[in-house]
Formats: sequence, structure tokens, C-alpha cells
Amino acid sequence: MLLLLSGVAACGASGQNADEATQRELKTIAVGVMENLEKGEFGKVTETFNKQVKDGLSADKLAGVWNSLPSQLGKYQDRGDAAYTRDKGFDTVSIVCRFEKQKIIFKCMFDKDKKIGGLWFLPE
Repeated sequence: MLLLLSGVAACGASGQNADEATQRELKTIAVGVMENLEKGEFGKVTETFNKQVKDGLSADKLAGVWNSLPSQLGKYQDRGDAAYTRDKGFDTVSIVCRFEKQKIIFKCMFDKDKKIGGLWFLPE
């Protein structure tokens, strides 16, 4: 199962890891996105998107995807800690989400302005 919400490439990628302060900031943003998903505050989530993602993924569409997950994966239980990586030259934060039937990885790819340029729910 692969749920690709938006795969817009972010701009300004380099091969260098972000400094520790930036890594912490990106993890905080990603955790905030997860908290807003958990609360059903989808409009707040879309405020963290860059223009390309915002144009392609409305709050209503995001709500539809998030709300469809329990029918596929069982009831949402909790999430793990945020982990920073470089993926294909982009700053990326991943969070493992636990549902009754399966764990998935919530993955945010950030652009140079620390806006979300890609958002996925992937099988663990």
C-alpha cells in the first residue's frame, strides 16, 4: 500500500544535511502536522505546504485521505518520534504511525523555505 498525497519536488536541494537547529525545527513542523491531522485540523496542515502542494492538495482532499486510513489500517493508535534524513537531496522528516492492523510512515519533504514540498503515507 502506498498513499502518495503529493510528490512535488522541492526547490534548492543539495547533498548536505541541515544543521542541528534546522533539523529540530523541521521535526517540530512535522510533529505539528501530525498533531493537526490527529485533531482533524486539516486547514492548519495546509498552511505548512508550499504553493505547489497547496495548489494540488486542499484541506478537504487531505481530510478525505486521512479519514480513509482507518478503514484500511484499523483504528489510529499513536505515533513514534520524528526522524530527520536527507532523501534524494531534500530535507525529510519521517514519523512512524501505528494503526491497529499496520504501521505506516508519515513522510514530509521540505523545500529551502521550510515549507512542505511533498507529503506521503508509506508502508513501513
